[in-house]
Amino acid sequence: MSVFRLNGPQRSAVHTRTNKLANNRGHAIVNAAGWDQATPDQIRTGLQPAAGLQGKGAVLLGIDHVGKSFGDGQIIALDDAKFEISDNEFFTLLGPSGCGKTTLLRIIAGFEHPTEGRVLLDGRDIGHEPPFKRPVNTMFQSYALFPHLNVRQNIAYGLEMLRWKPADIKRRVDEVLDLVQMPAFADRRTTQMSGGQQQRIALARALAPRPRVLLLDEPLSALDLKLRKAMQSELKRLQKETSLTFVMVTHDQEEALALSDRIAVMNKGKVLQVGTPEEIYARPKTCFVADFIGEANLIPAGLVGLADGKTISIRTEQISVRSRPADERRSVEAIVTALTFLGADTLIEARCAGDVPIKARVRGAVSGLSVGDRADFAWDHSSEWLLSE
Repeated sequence: MSVFRLNGPQRSAVHTRTNKLANNRGHAIVNAAGWDQATPDQIRTGLQPAAGLQGKGAVLLGIDHVGKSFGDGQIIALDDAKFEISDNEFFTLLGPSGCGKTTLLRIIAGFEHPTEGRVLLDGRDIGHEPPFKRPVNTMFQSYALFPHLNVRQNIAYGLEMLRWKPADIKRRVDEVLDLVQMPAFADRRTTQMSGGQQQRIALARALAPRPRVLLLDEPLSALDLKLRKAMQSELKRLQKETSLTFVMVTHDQEEALALSDRIAVMNKGKVLQVGTPEEIYARPKTCFVADFIGEANLIPAGLVGLADGKTISIRTEQISVRSRPADERRSVEAIVTALTFLGADTLIEARCAGDVPIKARVRGAVSGLSVGDRADFAWDHSSEWLLSE
């Protein structure tokens, strides 16, 4: 395959066409580097200005009481969001559709401006700066690759807009192609590639300008299950090797648990809980978080002799099902309503007093239990978690 070269008037024409294509799609492909403190040499070579906070654990990005409304305040998309993201952290915004997570991602990127509050990068408020002045890059859900350019030209495009030297562009493109393990595809058109390959190229293009923060908008949603699993490992590897801060938006709980150092769970414009995957899974703060992350039973505390008006959360895999009450364990009697064999596990669904649903996930197939039977659903006291809301 011949290599498509861009020189002189051709380069100008292609840039015009590419900019128009980007605008039509509503995507800003280049929004990393070019920030206020960078010198022209730093912009051309990709060298970053010294950060105010360096090292693992140092706060890089602060969301400080950020709110966003539309339609003269009639639609509240974000309501007093507040949390911090550390340098070199894989941070995930997790929640159902319409919870405000994508709006918050767009505010960090600069595509939207907050109605109130501040977006702090190294302590500096960037909430109202344009995207191209932020050391932030975005990988879009649709990838937004240019079909008339080959892989190398797609990756180099942003660096050309930042006026890097040709030798530096070639070196950096080769580096990121090696990073995503795609050097053999440098001269191939993106339309001749699979979804997984296109995603790697989109990642390479987003990483090329050496942003401080990489934003990922539902990056795995367009892939099939097997490829999605493989790309989870790939994303984690890239984040560790580049030592960048990744901020990902997803509604997939399993994906968030597998990839994240910390997770912010959102609903109806509010940040309900921020913590490690282990903290959010084992010690949810609200009924919504408990129910949204994994499979949880929400049992009225009064049903097991605890304070009325409270709710306890128990994970389905922490419950055993017996024909007789278990000694020294918390338990409720329930009538089995469904048995679903899932291969490695069986899901047992039942109803206890007050028509409260309860589920248990037990290993392997279940024998001696049928729909309509009464059974005792038991768990250790240490497995339950009293919810604050």
